[in-house]
Amino acid sequence: RESAELHVVADRARDFWNWVQQRPEQEIVVCTHSAFLRAFKNWGQEGGVPLLLPQDLDERSPKPDQETPVVQYCGDKEFEAFLRSDYENCELRSFIGAFPK
Repeated sequence: RESAELHVVADRARDFWNWVQQRPEQEIVVCTHSAFLRAFKNWGQEGGVPLLLPQDLDERSPKPDQETPVVQYCGDKEFEAFLRSDYENCELRSFIGAFPK
């Protein structure tokens, strides 16, 4: 289960975020699942990932990078708290990602 290997999901989220930055489109819609969003929004952030299940780490898994966040919040603590909170069933959230040039 992905939720038991969030370090792998966080690495995939970083790859995804880097890929999105390279796209020529001005607007992109992403639909995904809670394990991906939990890692995407919370990995490496103060307080960590909420509702973290026991993680399956063994000798085949690389040592997880628990220090490097996938995304950076720009100081708006209320917005950060909203984005990092867990989703309700069938909840939809929108946000804009800004990429430095």
